[in-house]
Amino acid sequence: LKVLSGGQKQKLKVARALLNRAHVLLLDEPLNAVDATSKKEILQILKDLEVTTAQIWVLHDYFEIQQLQAPVLWIQEGRAELYSFDSWFKKVDHEFHSWMKSEKESCQWI
Repeated sequence: LKVLSGGQKQKLKVARALLNRAHVLLLDEPLNAVDATSKKEILQILKDLEVTTAQIWVLHDYFEIQQLQAPVLWIQEGRAELYSFDSWFKKVDHEFHSWMKSEKESCQWI
């Protein structure tokens, strides 16, 4: 009996949801612990399903969020805001650069 890889397990979970004809998929870190090839395959399968299946993704990886380019519900400090991908990206990019600047100023180089 062969042990399944992380990518194979994720694909199996998506397939099970498809066989059950799920109308809504709640995907909690579906690309976590998955190799690059499997990530692409899983993303393509889920993108193909967008027409017939509502999807709610929980992601923490900035680059995975970029790949989706979907509307983003940003939850921070008890507040939730809905953004188009582009407006969310501008907000996060600005906040990240502001944070980096403050971190750089507070560092003491030896």
